[in-house]
Amino acid sequence: EGIAVFLRTNALATEASAALSRADLPVLKLHSNASLHDPGIRVGTMHRAKGLEFQAVAISAVEEGQVPHRRAVEEQTDPSDEEDALAQEQRLLYVAMTRARDELWLSWSGTPSRFLEGMADDA
Repeated sequence: EGIAVFLRTNALATEASAALSRADLPVLKLHSNASLHDPGIRVGTMHRAKGLEFQAVAISAVEEGQVPHRRAVEEQTDPSDEEDALAQEQRLLYVAMTRARDELWLSWSGTPSRFLEGMADDA
């Protein structure tokens, strides 16, 4: 109950839930009807992270194309709108990261998100 896994999209959260279940780990998918009193590793989107707190948080797929999400940026036609979309995506990651009280784990495949640049140097 003290562990959460956050991802950028519902599809990725569904994949993560399935992988944890295949490993015989209890999973509680975070959605609007979820009871946080039920047992299991909490799995949900970064949007579901807001207002929650966990002992340990893992954020997976923190890579270009997912964070920032490709659609959020590509749909913008005005440069200032693109900047706003990038800032919103960066805030979303920040909110998910700050849900961890004691431990935070980030993972990616391929190119890490531009939002992670310099973080390893600061850690």
